[in-house]
Amino acid sequence: MNLSYFSPNDSVFTVRNVQVKFGEGVASEVGYEVKRMGAKKVLIVTDENISKNTDILNTIKDSLEKAGIGFDVFDSSPVEPIDTAFMKGLESIKGNTYDAFVGVGGGSSIDTAKMLNLYTTYPT
Repeated sequence: MNLSYFSPNDSVFTVRNVQVKFGEGVASEVGYEVKRMGAKKVLIVTDENISKNTDILNTIKDSLEKAGIGFDVFDSSPVEPIDTAFMKGLESIKGNTYDAFVGVGGGSSIDTAKMLNLYTTYPT
């Protein structure tokens, strides 16, 4: 195996797997799962459609409240995430600290949650 494409200045890092839980009724378990992780405050990341047109978000909020977990909601995740929308998300949460990020919806919301976590954990 030829590893010549690595340079001596490359960094090595490990990315832990993100827990993804899905299925009927899991929205009511979010508070339990977040508390089990030791988080005290979370950011729920979703899109406007989920936020306005489903009961899922209310179920998650209720679950977090029952578990004593503080939360904020970012519901401007675009259907196809682009850098300007992501930067808007960063700006909207500026000054806040979160122990966990909960992506609700499709892949775009989950990707946005992961990116917000990355950029708030390792700011440039």
